[in-house]
Amino acid sequence: MTEQFEYVKPIMVESIEDCDFYHSMHVPGIGEVSGDWDLRAVVDDYLGGVDFSGKRVLDVGTASGFLSFEMEKRGAEVVSLDLDDAARFEFVPHFKQQHDLGKIVNNRRRTLQRRKNSWLFRKSCG
Repeated sequence: MTEQFEYVKPIMVESIEDCDFYHSMHVPGIGEVSGDWDLRAVVDDYLGGVDFSGKRVLDVGTASGFLSFEMEKRGAEVVSLDLDDAARFEFVPHFKQQHDLGKIVNNRRRTLQRRKNSWLFRKSCG
């Protein structure tokens, strides 16, 4: 029997308003949500037509988890990995523009947390 591990600190995301969906997908009990990417019509091609039955998969850069959930539906055991809360960001500012890098980093961290929330919210609904 395989043990189940949750490496992410358990967080209950109760409101879809706290989420930013990277992928368009169906969320059980909610319905369709829109994201920046909609791979639903081409997911088999995107995943290379692989038979995931009995496979173990590492999904790096999980975002909202669409591909993780799709590979699970196809029989894979999936480990999803994304950036941690202490993620470092590197930017190459345009030399002719002034940038408030602190503001950019804070906005990026907020966006990443909202994307993680969408994975946690989706996982709790699924």
